[in-house]
Amino acid sequence: MGGAIPVPLEMKPGDIVLLITGAFFEWQNPKEEQFGAERIAFVVGQFSDREPEIIIAELYDAVLKCSQGTTERRSNGGFDQARALRGMAD
Repeated sequence: MGGAIPVPLEMKPGDIVLLITGAFFEWQNPKEEQFGAERIAFVVGQFSDREPEIIIAELYDAVLKCSQGTTERRSNGGFDQARALRGMAD
């Protein structure tokens, strides 16, 4: 596991675990403002009572709206992974 130490995670009904690529956090709008953790938390908070597919779709849509048409600057294709997740939600 490359030196990673597993940590037990205690879950309660209604808890959410998100595994998000850096593209969601780092995608910038024309003002070079990243989408960031605060926006992710806001979107998840709005849709936390919905199905995972809805949460994924809403996150994806919020990132696209925030980006205002900018293109991804990451070299590892992180947003392609986000698109793949969105495709799973459709």
